Amino acid sequence: MILLALLVLAWLPTSALAYAESALQGSATIEVTPANPGSYTDVALRAISYADNLHKAIVSWSVNGVPVRQGVGATTFNFKTGAAGVPVRVHFQALGADGKETERELVFNPADVDLLWEADGYVPTTYKGKSLLNNRSVAHVAALPSLYTNSGKKMSSRELSFTWYQDGQKRETFSGYGKDQANFSGFSSLKDTSIKVVVADSSETIVAERTLALRSYGTQIMFYEESPLQGTLYNRAYWDTYTLREREVALRAEAYFGTTESRTPTFSWQINNLPAASDPENSGILVLRQDKPGSGNAVLSCTLGGTDEGGSARLNLIFGGTYANF
Repeated sequence: MILLALLVLAWLPTSALAYAESALQGSATIEVTPANPGSYTDVALRAISYADNLHKAIVSWSVNGVPVRQGVGATTFNFKTGAAGVPVRVHFQALGADGKETERELVFNPADVDLLWEADGYVPTTYKGKSLLNNRSVAHVAALPSLYTNSGKKMSSRELSFTWYQDGQKRETFSGYGKDQANFSGFSSLKDTSIKVVVADSSETIVAERTLALRSYGTQIMFYEESPLQGTLYNRAYWDTYTLREREVALRAEAYFGTTESRTPTFSWQINNLPAASDPENSGILVLRQDKPGSGNAVLSCTLGGTDEGGSARLNLIFGGTYANF
């Protein structure tokens, strides 16, 4: 979630809070929902006082000096924040039946931070997507902050402090000024891993926060035809059924999302639960031949070996016109 910094005119917080409140007069407080609104975010404000009866008071709200709501007991007000770095001044004033005044003023200075991540897993060079995570992956995460000074100048990463968290635990090694990148590991396929960054200026009055959830998807094996003339035909993947249309074909197994150690992996093949011999120079290639009449089907299975990343796949082979002899 993208957060918004709420600057206070008369009082500055001592910790990295996304907002704080100052009292110009009276004892009322302003409740902000959501507690840390981001840019272009709908915000609900509610004035609360245990000392004064605001429900009988004449209440007025203004935004950037322009009155937008007024009425007896008008203790709530909704507005929408603007772009990052464009301040919004909200003024609250109440005049009680006893003549007592209550006043608050808040300045919202929107601050954003985006997170980009990539895994160190393997994908073929022709693959247009990015690698997903497996249980041994390292995720490289980069924060892209958009925090602005009160004068509208965008602050660089070296002017900002970055505090990184993994599943709620602060990662001290990666945290500090200018540390807008961090590496994370230990992902599971059973639950999401929460990665969070909190970015703040030196006064800790402009704060942005973002959280993302990452999960291991394991190593995925996909099958492709291997052409003697064109090489691997990556334009079509097989993951369910493959029909043999030639007397001899070769299938290649690719272990998507495996880590560096498995970029030259070892594969073991079986057909109908019986071992099948792969190419002696490349265990990822299996040659299938048909040399006798017949038709039918068989189950081809392929398992990634040599690592603890796992990964296996099955393919239903369909052949006809000749008997398949493997």
